Amino acid sequence: MNIGAAIKQLRLAKKLTQEELAERANTSKPNISNLERNAQGFSPVILSSLAKALEIKVSEIFLLAEEIGDPVGAGTNLEGASAMTADETKDQENLLALYVKLPPKKRAALLTFLTSWMNSEE
Repeated sequence: MNIGAAIKQLRLAKKLTQEELAERANTSKPNISNLERNAQGFSPVILSSLAKALEIKVSEIFLLAEEIGDPVGAGTNLEGASAMTADETKDQENLLALYVKLPPKKRAALLTFLTSWMNSEE
């Protein structure tokens, strides 16, 4: 689980700078930088503030963090944490950009559908 990379990916999908996210989440830019690099832990309070600032649920941060996987090292980003091709990375960025624009009910419906689809036999 790579919460820092998930926060960074969500921030970039919203086209926010670290400073803008920090302002929305009532924290500092250095704190956002440390969080994205997994250089410090995440409290429930900061996770809640970040989720609210990104207009998502905390659970969505965890889902993306789980998908990204374990951090390889300090400063790891999505490209460093996976062996995806450039096209796959772009596809994932496009999907995330669309996902974060969905209203909460549609996000939940999409996650339910995808979970069901992934668990069904082909």
